[in-house]
Amino acid sequence: MPQGTKSSKQLTLGYAPEMTLSEARSRWEVAYLAHKRHQCPEQALAIADGKGEMTVAELVRKYLVKYAKVHTKPQTYKGYDDTLHRELLPNYSHLPATHLNQNHVRAILLEICRRAKEERGRSGIRSAQKALQAIKGMYKVATGRNKKLGNLEPWLPIGHPDPTEGVNPGTEDARIADMSRDELRGMLRAMRAEEVLNRTAHDALLMILYTFGRVTEVCEMRWEHVDFSEGTWQLPGTETKNGLPQRVMLSPQALSLLERRKASANGRPWVFAQERDGSKPLTADRLGALVRENRKALGFAEGREVTPYWLRHRALTWLKEEGANKDIRDRLSNHKGEGVDAIYTHTANMDQLAQEWTQKWADALESWRADA
Repeated sequence: MPQGTKSSKQLTLGYAPEMTLSEARSRWEVAYLAHKRHQCPEQALAIADGKGEMTVAELVRKYLVKYAKVHTKPQTYKGYDDTLHRELLPNYSHLPATHLNQNHVRAILLEICRRAKEERGRSGIRSAQKALQAIKGMYKVATGRNKKLGNLEPWLPIGHPDPTEGVNPGTEDARIADMSRDELRGMLRAMRAEEVLNRTAHDALLMILYTFGRVTEVCEMRWEHVDFSEGTWQLPGTETKNGLPQRVMLSPQALSLLERRKASANGRPWVFAQERDGSKPLTADRLGALVRENRKALGFAEGREVTPYWLRHRALTWLKEEGANKDIRDRLSNHKGEGVDAIYTHTANMDQLAQEWTQKWADALESWRADA
């Protein structure tokens, strides 16, 4: 384990009498040297045995079994499993895992977009983003950059380059570019001017904006987690994508929306219960479908690819444009940064700053909605 820790991990070098003491010492030297170089001892031993480097297929299998299945929710694990087997393994299973690079990843994403356009007439940007996230997450774990690893040794050399670095699907395609500030203004004006969407979808989109929230987390928002007296939405770690609990500050605009919905909740646990079946929450897929079906009425250009996921990104982009530092952006987005600053961000009381920036953003949204 890295110097300064008291953690340890047992490594089997071989078995007697098949392996002599001299052979065991030689293998120990190989493993120890790899450890000192911040490399994976198991991989070093495999290379010494003539088995070669870990392949992409072997990395995917190890990632799914030892990390994703243990540390992520079942639906997240299934998504990674499906995506990696469908998009990565068909063409790259035998490639050494350390050889996968940005060109390979770009080729994967372009193929996803091409296939989606031919088969469904869509850009495929969402599927490409999911594939990018799955590959990025796998290499983050494999190189020891994920804090949930615990005593799990890295499988690839620490510091190995991220093959997804700088890859952003569709950035040059205007149809699938991120939502601009003007597009958001137009969408808010359209939503205010007429009943473009059903009330549940309309309110869910506004709540994503008001809270900088992830789409699924907002769709599955529960009344038991809303504290009207404190003006907060308390998300337990079991309900968040990254497993980190979050205290979301609610602006008066967000509280007003919630109070209106609470008045007609009729005992249902979900803030955004389905219109037809109140026992179930609105799903992210259904919300996305409603936005796409009504893109023109929402003020978007014909053929423009639109997704609710852009609302959170647009909100976080506004924070950066307006001068909010990384600490407050991490606090509002429930991102866990790295290093000393991250420790400060997630342990210090930043509720006041979070409340101030949340209010500034809500006021900006209201001014854009009123500017019809």
